[in-house]
Amino acid sequence: MTMSHLKIFITNNYRMIFLSYDGFEVHRFYPCPNLP
Repeated sequence: MTMSHLKIFITNNYRMIFLSYDGFEVHRFYPCPNLP
C-alpha cells in the first residue's frame, strides 16, 4: 500500500489541493463558496 501526500491550502474562497503520488503531482484548484 502506497501512501500519498495530500496537502490542502485554503485561500479566500478557493481550496488548492496538491496531491503527490509516486512522484506524480496533481494540482486541483476549485472554488469553495460554502467554506466556513
